[in-house]
Order: sequence, then C-alpha cells, then structure tokens
Amino acid sequence: MSFTVRPLLSDDAAALDALLAPRTAEAYYLRSNALAAGLVYEGKALEAEYFGAFERERLVGALAYTWIHTILVYAEKPEICRLLAQAARAAIVKRGGVLDGILGLAAHADAVIASLALPQDVLRLRDNTGLFRLDLEKLRLPCWPEDLSLRLAEEKDRALLVEWCMAFNIEANSAAPGPKLKASVEKEVDLWLKSKPTFMLEKAGATVSFCGIGGDIFDMVIVGPVFTPVALRNQGYGRVVTGYGLKTLMGERPALREATLFASRPDAIRTYENLGFLRTDDWGWALVKEDYRVTGLQANYG
Repeated sequence: MSFTVRPLLSDDAAALDALLAPRTAEAYYLRSNALAAGLVYEGKALEAEYFGAFERERLVGALAYTWIHTILVYAEKPEICRLLAQAARAAIVKRGGVLDGILGLAAHADAVIASLALPQDVLRLRDNTGLFRLDLEKLRLPCWPEDLSLRLAEEKDRALLVEWCMAFNIEANSAAPGPKLKASVEKEVDLWLKSKPTFMLEKAGATVSFCGIGGDIFDMVIVGPVFTPVALRNQGYGRVVTGYGLKTLMGERPALREATLFASRPDAIRTYENLGFLRTDDWGWALVKEDYRVTGLQANYG
C-alpha cells in the first residue's frame, strides 16, 4: 500500500482530530496540543510542525515536531511512522537539527528511531513503559488523612516546583543537572502555573508532594508529573495527591470521564493501580543527548 506524506495545514485539523479521537490515550499529547494551539507553527508554546500520511485521501498517521524539539507520533501502522519521520527530517534540520525526544506507542517510537537512524549511544534514555487508563467512575480513593490538605499551586510555589521538577527530571529522565535544565524547567513550571492544574499536598503547613494534571481534551486528562521527595516516600502521599486531585477536577468538569498516564517504576505502578488505573498498552519514549544533531543524510554529534 502506498502513502502520501505532506505537511498538515489548518484545513486538516478536522481530519487530524478524527484520526486521533478514537485513540486519545495513545496519542494524548499529539491531540491535546493540536486542539490547544492549532496546526500553524510560529514557535509558541504547544505549537508544532505537523506532518500527515494519507492512504488515498484518508489520514492514517500524524507526527508533530514540537516547539520544544520533541517528536510526537501516532499512526494506524508502525511502518507509517517511518515515512512520517523521514518527512519531518527537513524541518528538524531547518531548526538546527535539535531533537530532544520521541514519544509515542512503543512500536511507533521504535519506528521513528529506526527511520532517523539514531544510534543507541546517543539516546540518554530509552524506555518502554506502561500506558495506563482509568474510567473515573471507578476511581478508588484512599482514606483522607486528617493532617493533610490539598490546594492548587500558586506563584509562591514556583521555586519549590522548579526544584522538585528538576529532581524529577534527573531521576526519571536521566537529565543532566545544571543551568540548562533549570532554564527548561522554569519555562515548564511557568506554563503550569498559567494553564495546568497542579495540586500541592501539605502536612502541617509543609508541602510533601505534588501532582500535575493536564491536557486540553474535554473528557480526558493526563496525569503527571507526580513527585514526592525521596525522604517522604512510602507514606501514600502520591496516591492521595493524585486521587484527590482527580476528584477535584471531576467536580469542576462534569464532562470529564477518563484519565491516562504512563509509568514504569514499580512503586509508581502500584500507586496508580491502587487508584484503579489499568495498563492498556506499551508506551515508548526516548531522550536524545544534547550534543546530537540530525542532518539531511544522517544524525551526527555536533
């Protein structure tokens, strides 16, 4: 079967959402960003350059090269992702060859990595993890400890969120500590404070855990990051902040029906399964070393 691959334009928005809507959990960021920012790229937050693969006139796959130099991908078949990655190569090269990461279903991420010929030694992290999904009517809440309180993050929490988000990225994403990570995290946290419900769990006035719950899809949210400092773990804080954060949003958004997330650490998986999340698929993601550059022919160290 032959496919036609081309950049997606504003007129393709309906076709893109028709492709992604039935598989929202598997393409959450791809669909959410497109709904929030549209298909025109000007370098602003949540924007991306979009590419689509068509079988005759039907859209069967899509790839976004985002404002933060990540690839988000979904297609009906993994081999379509190879074609999409090749189509996106010129856009990556035009923006300096910078590629920070690749996210999608495991087979789709593998196809992009193979298509761009990314050597294993340039991937600072390569992980296949679990994609989890929860029907919010089946949310299992833990008992609420009387000494805890929950609130939304405010500007006063910025410094703590930056500190904890840096720690999260170092632990979960093998990020290198330093000024570059801090600058990236500061931008992310500033975006959260403007548009992403971020729940702070407190005990005796001190913050013990936080949970971000995001997305621009009316009936489904995506959970993460969730972080508790190492010294405060194994006390159920992650389960409480996630569960009651979701309950709060359910009360504010009557149309909200589902939540999704991905997790790999055994303790995190136990937390989410205790809330009622079920593993539904394999999620793949890769993070690329900072000095790696994609070229017109192959990817190289800069």
